[in-house]
Amino acid sequence: MLNFFDADNTGRFYFIIALISTVLFVLKLFVFSFLDFDSEAASDIGDDVGDAAQHHDSFTFLSLQSILAFLMGFGWIGLAGVLEWRLETWSSFLVAVAVGAVFMALSVWLMFQVKKLNKVRESDLNKSVNRVGIAYTRFSPNGVGQIQMELDGKLSVVDATSKFSEDINAFEQIRVVAVENNVIYIEKLLDS
Repeated sequence: MLNFFDADNTGRFYFIIALISTVLFVLKLFVFSFLDFDSEAASDIGDDVGDAAQHHDSFTFLSLQSILAFLMGFGWIGLAGVLEWRLETWSSFLVAVAVGAVFMALSVWLMFQVKKLNKVRESDLNKSVNRVGIAYTRFSPNGVGQIQMELDGKLSVVDATSKFSEDINAFEQIRVVAVENNVIYIEKLLDS
């Protein structure tokens, strides 16, 4: 294997692109993903910022993440083409562009899959009236807490308000008596 710094200018070019894009890719991935920064507005190129709801649901092909993925694949494969495979400059360039495009497409596909996981389904809370669930937290008289019940076919924990002046302990059965302005009102289910 040849030393990176003994390579010609083409090898150095690929190495610099690969190194910088890999460092930036990893930094962006870990810093923004794991530290929960909202980088979407800063990272997407060509987004229309006018409609916030549309901006949140869209994912553009030309994001900072996908461009860095392209450059990373382009740089490392271009370097391998020049140093290891001993390809001509144009052959190495074409292979690097093709692999970079694959990296870019893979990055976009993975980000699209992650965004689908984060998609929040809106539940019709009015369908929960007269449904039975359990108090997830303790409710003081006319107090606020959380309940656990089935909504849209899945078990959900949602905020609720006690409609009556009685204590409801955690894990006691409750019934939804009303939904007003997206607020769920509950009552303690009396033992039969």
